[in-house]
Amino acid sequence: MHTFHGPHIRGCLVTKVVDGRTLKVKLNPSGGQVRSATRDGWDDATVSEKFPVPMSVEQELGATSTAEWEEVTVRLVYVDAEEANEQKKELAPYKPVTAAGIDAASWFKKRLGAANDGRCGDVPVDIEFDVSMKNEGSIERAREVSVDAYGRLLAYVWKDGTNINVDALTSGNSAYFTKHGRSRLYHGEMALAEKLACEDMRGIWCPTQDFAWFSEYKRNYGQLLPWWHQREMFIEDFRHWQHLGLADDVLNPQHDYKKLMAAAAARETATILVDFQPTNFSLYDGIMSFVRYKTNTPQPITGVCIFAGTKKQPFNLWIDTDDSAESERIQSLIHHRYSGLSQNYAMVTGKLFIYHAKQRPQMTLESCDQISDFPCKPEDMSAALRAHARTRACAKSQSTTAFAAA
Repeated sequence: MHTFHGPHIRGCLVTKVVDGRTLKVKLNPSGGQVRSATRDGWDDATVSEKFPVPMSVEQELGATSTAEWEEVTVRLVYVDAEEANEQKKELAPYKPVTAAGIDAASWFKKRLGAANDGRCGDVPVDIEFDVSMKNEGSIERAREVSVDAYGRLLAYVWKDGTNINVDALTSGNSAYFTKHGRSRLYHGEMALAEKLACEDMRGIWCPTQDFAWFSEYKRNYGQLLPWWHQREMFIEDFRHWQHLGLADDVLNPQHDYKKLMAAAAARETATILVDFQPTNFSLYDGIMSFVRYKTNTPQPITGVCIFAGTKKQPFNLWIDTDDSAESERIQSLIHHRYSGLSQNYAMVTGKLFIYHAKQRPQMTLESCDQISDFPCKPEDMSAALRAHARTRACAKSQSTTAFAAA
């Protein structure tokens, strides 16, 4: 049996392979395990509060019906195999179906023994979550912070002791997908898998497969990889800031949505981590919508709504008018620094409120000063990083001195 490093659910069942990175999975309600308080072992954990446990942990997998098992969609975390199925209209320009995507889906079906239509005969797998130490306390919390913009669980899938995510990279069916940060648990293995696929020119790395008979074989990785890397560097910085305690009060709509809603209902001032990546080709920069609304003035005013959340966790930034000098400065800043193929991430600070027509948390933008690359003042950030560097240097010096004395 392989060694787990993160919260996991053993004995789950795959019912269908959707594409080269997505599965339909029934979660074993008695298979959850999280780190023990001493961190040297594992404790049994509830998989879902919505689904009662129908059997004891000691019972074998086949000894109970799966009728009460929760079925979810799982996406292989850090894997971005290309599209094999037609997407919704708003996503079509960004994720076209490619021959590489069809090949990846075919590989995945064979890997799990699925039929051509993707259906499986309840293939047993284990699910592992890639979460920070503070989110290891329960499966429920691990699940809450391991959901993508479409509600799919992001996880490693293990079959017969093998990490399928790593296999997908080794096969050349995906690049190492670091657009939302690198793997916490298997960064070395996944980077090596991508390197080996490149060396052997497999899948998307094969130069003779640049074109399929009907279209380009794959997307433009010469453009995608630098973009992913730029975003990855920001996320790694943000994780470091969290480790130093500098970003403890920053809310991430995707992970802290309940807190965000409560803060908006109380009209509190907060700092939010937002992602300005384009999601809808019909909007300006893929994120901005110009909205005409009535006021007490003789003529309607056009405001700007900036979509900074996800479909599952919506969050909007609102500018009262589109043509004031400061509004144009804000739009220019977002357009040139954060939207498109840039880092996309920013911290935005201001008073929250609920847009009651849609029960959606929002924040009004009135100044460029509300938008920052840091969770605190830049001078405070620099001071904290200098102090951290001095502390590390001092600790290293003391360790070297003690070793020499010994």
